[in-house]
Amino acid sequence: MIDPRRELILLLGWIPVSLLGVSLLSVLAIHLVLPLLSGATILVPLLRLCQYAVPALGMFLLPVYLFPEGRRARSLLRQPLFPEGWSRRQIIRCLLVCAVGYLLCNMLTDLMTDFAERIGVEAVDRVELTVREELQRHHGTLVYYWIAFALIPAVVEELFFRGMLQPLLIRSLPIPTYASIGIASGIFALMHLSWIGFLGRIILGFLLGYLAHELRSLRLPILFHLTNNTLALVLIAFDL
Repeated sequence: MIDPRRELILLLGWIPVSLLGVSLLSVLAIHLVLPLLSGATILVPLLRLCQYAVPALGMFLLPVYLFPEGRRARSLLRQPLFPEGWSRRQIIRCLLVCAVGYLLCNMLTDLMTDFAERIGVEAVDRVELTVREELQRHHGTLVYYWIAFALIPAVVEELFFRGMLQPLLIRSLPIPTYASIGIASGIFALMHLSWIGFLGRIILGFLLGYLAHELRSLRLPILFHLTNNTLALVLIAFDL
């Protein structure tokens, strides 16, 4: 069995390597593949879906099948939503934590946006900008973008960050458990490459990490992540 610290180093090394690979694939897709298929309008939505879905699958899902920790992460998908024996009070408390965390996440993002506007800095969330531009470019393909920007990220990011990275950090670092969860949350926020939503995504990542650790399951973190992404997509799509 591979040492957790060694596996953690390898997994952290996977991040920049996969980012480089994704960048190269995106350039090839935009400049070589899409122009060749520009006449096939019926395939455009599907091609756009692949443009965003394939990199996410490569970055976050592929390691789940390459690293030993991935087997444990996949097993967390089979665990129940809430542990057996949990009381109604425990379940309600957990759901309240989700609600409060969601509100805090959005509040911090709004505060960061207001602060940026006050100091004259462009307050643009890179992820939100990408989604908005894609929806404006291709009307009537909301289902494709829900799959690409909501469903797939919710599943693969939870498998990678909460199913693999977080447990490896907890077992490898001589620090309190929730400090390790905080580190995983920081890496999760950094991977979105947007400073406007950075603090909000740290809170979101910490909340998802808390749920995964307490429940010993990825079902509720995935459901919460999917709900968050879906609400964000709907707000952008309908300009609410």
